[in-house]
Amino acid sequence: MKLTENKEFMAEFEALIEKYTQPFNYQSAQIISKDFADLGINESHSNIDLDNTNGTNTPKFKIGDWITNGEYTWLIEGMHNSFYDIVSSEGCKTDDTICHIDKHFRLFTIQDAKDGDVLNSLSHKLIWIFKDKEHYHACVNMNYVTQNVATNGLIKIPEDACPATKDEQTILFALIEKSDYEWDADNMNLKEKFTRWRDDKNASMMGFQLCMDGKLYYTDEICFNDKYAFDTKAQAKSALAMARISQIMANDERFGGVVTDAEWKNCDIKKYAIERVESDIEINSFVSIYHFLAFHSAEQRDTFLNENYDLVCDFLMVKNDRV
Repeated sequence: MKLTENKEFMAEFEALIEKYTQPFNYQSAQIISKDFADLGINESHSNIDLDNTNGTNTPKFKIGDWITNGEYTWLIEGMHNSFYDIVSSEGCKTDDTICHIDKHFRLFTIQDAKDGDVLNSLSHKLIWIFKDKEHYHACVNMNYVTQNVATNGLIKIPEDACPATKDEQTILFALIEKSDYEWDADNMNLKEKFTRWRDDKNASMMGFQLCMDGKLYYTDEICFNDKYAFDTKAQAKSALAMARISQIMANDERFGGVVTDAEWKNCDIKKYAIERVESDIEINSFVSIYHFLAFHSAEQRDTFLNENYDLVCDFLMVKNDRV
Protein backbone atom coordinates (compact mmCIF):
# COMPACT_ATOMS: atom_id res chain seq x y z
CA MET A 1 0.00 0.00 0.00
CA LYS A 2 1.30 3.46 -0.89
CA LEU A 3 0.92 6.04 1.86
CA THR A 4 -0.24 8.76 -0.53
CA GLU A 5 -3.32 6.73 -1.49
CA ASN A 6 -4.99 7.01 1.91
CA LYS A 7 -5.45 10.50 3.40
CA GLU A 8 -6.88 9.16 6.68
CA PHE A 9 -3.92 6.83 7.07
CA MET A 10 -1.51 9.67 6.34
CA ALA A 11 -3.11 11.87 9.00
CA GLU A 12 -2.60 9.14 11.63
CA PHE A 13 0.94 8.54 10.41
CA GLU A 14 1.85 12.24 10.60
CA ALA A 15 0.40 12.41 14.12
CA LEU A 16 2.74 9.60 15.15
CA ILE A 17 5.71 11.38 13.59
CA GLU A 18 4.79 14.52 15.54
CA LYS A 19 4.41 12.52 18.76
CA TYR A 20 7.89 11.03 18.60
CA THR A 21 9.75 14.16 17.55
CA GLN A 22 8.57 16.28 20.48
CA PRO A 23 11.40 17.63 22.73
CA PHE A 24 12.61 15.17 25.35
CA ASN A 25 10.27 12.29 24.52
CA TYR A 26 12.06 9.25 25.90
CA GLN A 27 9.84 6.41 24.68
CA SER A 28 11.75 3.23 23.94
CA ALA A 29 12.36 2.07 20.40
CA GLN A 30 10.14 -0.95 21.11
CA ILE A 31 7.12 1.23 21.98
CA ILE A 32 7.68 3.35 18.89
CA SER A 33 7.85 0.25 16.72
CA LYS A 34 4.61 -1.07 18.25
CA ASP A 35 2.76 2.19 17.55
CA PHE A 36 3.83 2.10 13.91
CA ALA A 37 3.06 -1.60 13.70
CA ASP A 38 -0.51 -0.82 14.78
CA LEU A 39 -0.74 1.20 11.58
CA GLY A 40 0.60 -1.77 9.62
CA ILE A 41 3.97 -0.10 9.02
CA ASN A 42 7.32 -1.85 9.29
CA GLU A 43 10.73 -1.30 7.78
CA SER A 44 9.85 -3.20 4.63
CA HIS A 45 6.67 -1.13 4.09
CA SER A 46 8.03 2.35 4.77
CA ASN A 47 10.45 4.32 2.69
CA ILE A 48 10.68 7.14 5.30
CA ASP A 49 13.90 7.37 7.40
CA LEU A 50 12.86 8.06 11.02
CA ASP A 51 16.41 8.07 12.41
CA ASN A 52 17.73 11.26 10.85
CA THR A 53 16.61 14.34 9.02
CA ASN A 54 19.81 15.29 7.19
CA GLY A 55 19.22 12.93 4.27
CA THR A 56 21.98 10.48 5.27
CA ASN A 57 22.31 7.47 7.55
CA THR A 58 25.02 9.22 9.59
CA PRO A 59 24.10 11.00 12.86
CA LYS A 60 24.77 14.71 12.80
CA PHE A 61 26.79 14.69 16.04
CA LYS A 62 29.54 12.48 17.45
CA ILE A 63 30.45 11.32 20.94
CA GLY A 64 32.14 14.15 22.86
CA ASP A 65 30.21 16.97 21.14
CA TRP A 66 28.55 19.64 23.28
CA ILE A 67 25.21 20.59 21.75
CA THR A 68 22.54 23.18 22.51
CA ASN A 69 19.18 24.40 21.33
CA GLY A 70 19.57 27.75 23.10
CA GLU A 71 17.72 26.56 26.19
CA TYR A 72 19.26 23.19 27.01
CA THR A 73 22.90 22.17 26.65
CA TRP A 74 24.04 18.54 26.56
CA LEU A 75 27.16 16.45 26.04
CA ILE A 76 26.87 13.52 23.62
CA GLU A 77 28.14 10.69 25.82
CA GLY A 78 27.20 7.72 23.63
CA MET A 79 24.75 6.23 21.13
CA HIS A 80 22.50 3.19 21.11
CA ASN A 81 19.96 2.07 18.51
CA SER A 82 18.34 5.31 17.34
CA PHE A 83 19.20 7.32 20.46
CA TYR A 84 21.91 9.64 21.70
CA ASP A 85 23.03 9.18 25.32
CA ILE A 86 23.34 12.70 26.69
CA VAL A 87 24.47 14.30 29.96
CA SER A 88 24.10 17.87 31.22
CA SER A 89 26.88 19.94 32.79
CA GLU A 90 25.20 19.24 36.15
CA GLY A 91 25.64 15.50 35.59
CA CYS A 92 22.02 14.64 34.75
CA LYS A 93 21.88 11.75 32.27
CA THR A 94 19.15 10.79 29.81
CA ASP A 95 18.72 9.91 26.15
CA ASP A 96 16.82 11.32 23.18
CA THR A 97 16.18 10.21 19.63
CA ILE A 98 18.84 10.96 17.06
CA CYS A 99 16.00 12.22 14.87
CA HIS A 100 14.94 14.85 17.40
CA ILE A 101 18.44 15.94 18.45
CA ASP A 102 19.70 16.29 14.89
CA LYS A 103 16.69 18.39 13.96
CA HIS A 104 16.54 20.76 16.93
CA PHE A 105 20.12 21.06 18.25
CA ARG A 106 23.40 22.57 17.05
CA LEU A 107 27.01 22.47 18.20
CA PHE A 108 27.76 24.65 21.23
CA THR A 109 29.93 27.70 20.50
CA ILE A 110 31.20 30.54 22.66
CA GLN A 111 28.28 32.61 21.34
CA ASP A 112 26.01 30.39 23.47
CA ALA A 113 27.91 31.06 26.73
CA LYS A 114 26.17 33.17 29.37
CA ASP A 115 27.50 35.15 32.31
CA GLY A 116 28.17 32.72 35.14
CA ASP A 117 28.59 29.60 32.97
CA VAL A 118 31.53 27.37 33.87
CA LEU A 119 33.62 26.60 30.77
CA ASN A 120 36.55 24.32 30.04
CA SER A 121 39.34 24.06 27.48
CA LEU A 122 40.99 20.65 27.22
CA SER A 123 43.78 21.93 24.98
CA HIS A 124 44.78 24.70 27.42
CA LYS A 125 43.71 22.85 30.60
CA LEU A 126 41.70 25.84 31.76
CA ILE A 127 38.49 25.90 33.80
CA TRP A 128 36.84 29.29 34.27
CA ILE A 129 33.62 31.07 35.14
CA PHE A 130 32.61 32.98 32.02
CA LYS A 131 31.95 36.72 32.35
CA ASP A 132 32.12 37.83 28.74
CA LYS A 133 34.23 37.07 25.67
CA GLU A 134 37.24 38.86 27.14
CA HIS A 135 36.90 38.39 30.89
CA TYR A 136 36.44 35.70 33.52
CA HIS A 137 35.16 35.83 37.08
CA ALA A 138 37.51 33.05 38.23
CA CYS A 139 39.96 30.85 36.36
CA VAL A 140 42.30 27.96 37.19
CA ASN A 141 45.14 26.64 35.02
CA MET A 142 45.48 22.90 35.55
CA ASN A 143 48.93 22.89 33.89
CA TYR A 144 50.52 24.04 37.13
CA VAL A 145 51.40 21.68 39.97
CA THR A 146 49.90 24.12 42.46
CA GLN A 147 46.55 25.43 41.29
CA ASN A 148 45.60 28.92 42.40
CA VAL A 149 42.41 30.69 41.43
CA ALA A 150 42.87 33.86 39.40
CA THR A 151 40.03 36.35 39.77
CA ASN A 152 38.42 39.00 37.58
CA GLY A 153 40.94 38.87 34.75
CA LEU A 154 41.34 38.94 30.99
CA ILE A 155 41.19 35.80 28.86
CA LYS A 156 41.66 34.92 25.22
CA ILE A 157 38.91 32.39 24.65
CA PRO A 158 40.37 29.07 23.39
CA GLU A 159 38.82 27.66 20.23
CA ASP A 160 37.78 24.46 21.99
CA ALA A 161 35.92 26.26 24.80
CA CYS A 162 32.93 24.23 25.94
CA PRO A 163 30.82 23.75 29.08
CA ALA A 164 32.67 22.19 32.02
CA THR A 165 31.53 18.81 33.27
CA LYS A 166 30.25 18.32 36.80
CA ASP A 167 33.66 16.98 37.89
CA GLU A 168 35.47 19.96 36.36
CA GLN A 169 33.10 22.36 38.10
CA THR A 170 33.75 20.58 41.40
CA ILE A 171 37.50 21.14 40.95
CA LEU A 172 37.06 24.86 40.28
CA PHE A 173 34.66 25.55 43.14
CA ALA A 174 36.79 23.52 45.57
CA LEU A 175 39.75 25.77 44.74
CA ILE A 176 37.59 28.89 45.10
CA GLU A 177 36.53 27.61 48.51
CA LYS A 178 40.19 27.46 49.57
CA SER A 179 40.82 31.02 48.36
CA ASP A 180 39.89 34.36 49.90
CA TYR A 181 36.79 34.55 47.70
CA GLU A 182 33.41 32.92 47.35
CA TRP A 183 31.07 32.68 44.38
CA ASP A 184 27.81 34.59 44.67
CA ALA A 185 25.58 32.74 42.18
CA ASP A 186 22.63 35.08 42.76
CA ASN A 187 24.56 38.21 41.74
CA MET A 188 26.99 36.47 39.38
CA ASN A 189 30.19 37.73 40.96
CA LEU A 190 33.05 36.82 43.25
CA LYS A 191 33.17 38.49 46.62
CA GLU A 192 35.77 38.47 49.34
CA LYS A 193 35.00 36.15 52.20
CA PHE A 194 34.13 37.73 55.50
CA THR A 195 36.39 36.21 58.14
CA ARG A 196 35.61 36.68 61.82
CA TRP A 197 38.61 37.56 63.94
CA ARG A 198 38.04 34.39 65.95
CA ASP A 199 38.53 32.33 62.76
CA ASP A 200 41.71 34.06 61.61
CA LYS A 201 44.44 31.42 61.94
CA ASN A 202 47.15 34.07 61.56
CA ALA A 203 45.94 36.24 64.41
CA SER A 204 48.18 36.80 67.42
CA MET A 205 47.16 37.81 70.93
CA MET A 206 48.52 39.40 74.07
CA GLY A 207 47.14 38.54 77.47
CA PHE A 208 47.08 36.28 80.50
CA GLN A 209 47.27 32.51 80.43
CA LEU A 210 46.02 30.06 83.00
CA CYS A 211 48.61 27.42 83.70
CA MET A 212 48.49 23.98 85.24
CA ASP A 213 49.75 25.27 88.59
CA GLY A 214 46.83 27.69 88.84
CA LYS A 215 49.04 30.70 88.32
CA LEU A 216 48.60 33.46 85.74
CA TYR A 217 51.28 34.44 83.27
CA TYR A 218 51.33 37.42 80.93
CA THR A 219 52.72 37.12 77.43
CA ASP A 220 52.70 39.36 74.36
CA GLU A 221 52.99 36.51 71.84
CA ILE A 222 50.27 33.92 72.30
CA CYS A 223 49.57 31.36 69.60
CA PHE A 224 46.04 31.77 68.26
CA ASN A 225 45.28 28.16 69.14
CA ASP A 226 45.90 28.89 72.83
CA LYS A 227 42.23 29.53 73.52
CA TYR A 228 42.71 29.60 77.29
CA ALA A 229 44.34 33.06 77.21
CA PHE A 230 42.50 36.14 78.48
CA ASP A 231 42.78 39.76 77.50
CA THR A 232 42.97 41.09 81.09
CA LYS A 233 44.22 39.77 84.40
CA ALA A 234 40.80 40.33 86.01
CA GLN A 235 39.16 38.11 83.38
CA ALA A 236 41.76 35.40 83.92
CA LYS A 237 41.27 35.55 87.73
CA SER A 238 37.48 35.38 87.20
CA ALA A 239 37.83 32.20 85.15
CA LEU A 240 40.13 30.65 87.74
CA ALA A 241 37.72 31.57 90.54
CA MET A 242 34.81 30.09 88.55
CA ALA A 243 36.69 26.79 88.25
CA ARG A 244 37.40 26.67 92.00
CA ILE A 245 33.81 27.65 92.90
CA SER A 246 32.41 24.89 90.67
CA GLN A 247 34.48 22.32 92.58
CA ILE A 248 33.36 23.65 95.97
CA MET A 249 29.70 23.55 94.89
CA ALA A 250 30.04 20.00 93.64
CA ASN A 251 31.95 18.55 96.58
CA ASP A 252 30.95 20.47 99.73
CA GLU A 253 27.56 19.02 100.71
CA ARG A 254 26.73 22.00 102.92
CA PHE A 255 25.96 24.08 99.79
CA GLY A 256 23.44 21.66 98.27
CA GLY A 257 25.07 21.24 94.85
CA VAL A 258 24.34 23.27 91.72
CA VAL A 259 20.84 24.35 90.77
CA THR A 260 19.92 22.02 87.91
CA ASP A 261 18.43 22.94 84.52
CA ALA A 262 15.15 21.32 85.55
CA GLU A 263 15.04 23.50 88.67
CA TRP A 264 15.71 26.66 86.64
CA LYS A 265 12.75 25.78 84.43
CA ASN A 266 10.50 25.37 87.47
CA CYS A 267 9.26 28.82 88.41
CA ASP A 268 7.71 27.46 91.63
CA ILE A 269 11.21 26.96 93.05
CA LYS A 270 12.93 30.04 94.44
CA LYS A 271 16.69 30.31 93.93
CA TYR A 272 19.00 32.34 96.18
CA ALA A 273 21.82 34.08 94.34
CA ILE A 274 24.89 36.25 94.70
CA GLU A 275 25.24 38.89 92.01
CA ARG A 276 27.08 42.04 91.03
CA VAL A 277 25.15 45.31 90.87
CA GLU A 278 27.33 48.12 89.57
CA SER A 279 30.54 47.58 91.58
CA ASP A 280 28.97 45.97 94.62
CA ILE A 281 28.19 42.39 95.64
CA GLU A 282 24.53 41.86 96.51
CA ILE A 283 22.34 38.93 97.50
CA ASN A 284 18.91 38.32 96.02
CA SER A 285 16.35 35.66 95.11
CA PHE A 286 15.07 34.65 91.68
CA VAL A 287 12.90 32.02 90.05
CA SER A 288 14.05 31.93 86.41
CA ILE A 289 16.87 34.45 85.80
CA TYR A 290 20.05 32.36 85.67
CA HIS A 291 22.97 33.06 88.01
CA PHE A 292 26.10 30.95 88.34
CA LEU A 293 26.24 31.71 92.08
CA ALA A 294 22.80 30.28 92.92
CA PHE A 295 21.75 28.15 95.89
CA HIS A 296 18.73 26.25 97.16
CA SER A 297 18.42 28.25 100.36
CA ALA A 298 19.34 31.64 101.74
CA GLU A 299 21.39 29.93 104.48
CA GLN A 300 23.52 28.05 101.93
CA ARG A 301 24.10 31.27 99.99
CA ASP A 302 25.07 33.36 102.97
CA THR A 303 27.43 30.71 104.35
CA PHE A 304 29.14 30.32 101.01
CA LEU A 305 29.59 34.09 100.61
CA ASN A 306 31.06 34.43 104.09
CA GLU A 307 33.54 31.56 103.62
CA ASN A 308 34.53 32.31 100.01
CA TYR A 309 34.28 36.06 99.77
CA ASP A 310 37.67 36.34 98.00
CA LEU A 311 36.61 33.90 95.27
CA VAL A 312 33.29 35.67 94.80
CA CYS A 313 35.10 39.00 94.39
CA ASP A 314 37.44 37.49 91.81
CA PHE A 315 34.60 35.81 89.93
CA LEU A 316 32.45 38.97 89.79
CA MET A 317 35.57 41.14 89.15
CA VAL A 318 35.01 43.53 92.02
CA LYS A 319 37.51 44.86 94.53
CA ASN A 320 37.88 42.80 97.70
CA ASP A 321 37.11 45.31 100.45
CA ARG A 322 37.93 42.79 103.20
CA VAL A 323 41.64 42.68 102.43
